[in-house]
Amino acid sequence: MVDNIVKAITYSTTDTTVANNGTVNLTYELNDGIVGVSSIIGTANVTINYNAPVASVTSAAATYTEAGTAAAVLSSVTISDAALQALNNSSGDFSGSYITISRTGGINAHDSFGFGTIAGGITQVAIIY
Repeated sequence: MVDNIVKAITYSTTDTTVANNGTVNLTYELNDGIVGVSSIIGTANVTINYNAPVASVTSAAATYTEAGTAAAVLSSVTISDAALQALNNSSGDFSGSYITISRTGGINAHDSFGFGTIAGGITQVAIIY
């Protein structure tokens, strides 16, 4: 009868962090209340149902006048990543994340890329040409 109770114990998690991807060991201790304890280790193999970041934009074009002030091309973009946002007590942890920008047609020595005001406490690490 007790074995049916142990067989009915289930495991689930709402942890969506990449660090949780792997094995969770669960120790079952059986105590008869008289002689002692017997332990059994059960294993749950956890596979994260990870989704790629999501980007949405209402306008992917900027108006720029030659030799004028730089223009933000994607000024109305929203990027989200549910798994990374869930880290750090839901404050997010995007360490190791990066954005790659490539110019159609290859490099042009007259082009310049930079940053305007960066909102949300994001730190610019490097610009590599």
